[in-house]
Amino acid sequence: MAATGHGRETMLPVPLHERAEEALMMGLRLTEGIYDANLRAACGLGLDDLVPPERSQPLEQAGLLRRDAARLVATAEGRAVLDGLLARLLA
Repeated sequence: MAATGHGRETMLPVPLHERAEEALMMGLRLTEGIYDANLRAACGLGLDDLVPPERSQPLEQAGLLRRDAARLVATAEGRAVLDGLLARLLA
């Protein structure tokens, strides 16, 4: 660590799509959800690229998600079943 300033042996870049999926998984845990602009800035992909509306609409109709032009939000009910919700969104 003294020689390199860190303790890692290697550093591998994470593909953009994987970074976007991780951001979505973490963002939906927050009550404010994940903002399209923030996702684009971090990963170069927008919500529509990652989660097409046709995939989220059944979950919105079930009251598990809310989506508008700016963001995607898991409702309180959606956060309670977030692992299953994410599995469907990222399938």
